[in-house]
Amino acid sequence: INMYDVDFRLRPDVSMGYPTDMSDDIQKPACYEEMLQIAEKLSAGFPHVRVDLYQVAGRPVFGEMTFSKGAGFDKILPYSFDEEMGEDFHVRKYENQE
Repeated sequence: INMYDVDFRLRPDVSMGYPTDMSDDIQKPACYEEMLQIAEKLSAGFPHVRVDLYQVAGRPVFGEMTFSKGAGFDKILPYSFDEEMGEDFHVRKYENQE
């Protein structure tokens, strides 16, 4: 599993439960900006969610939304990145919302 930042730069320093595969030469999807906009809309209101989108025939296609990668058990390295991902995640903020 490879980790990319929002600018589609590979983060070889980050491991999300599996080793980074540096042999993959993944190209930025042609519809990447549209994918970002869709992900922002779908994730609005959630404290944390991964939105999976795929490029099919040059257009974004929705896959799924995942609220806890690896059921929360995948080891994220380095620990500082795990902390960074959780920095703005405050569960109490979302309690008792209807």
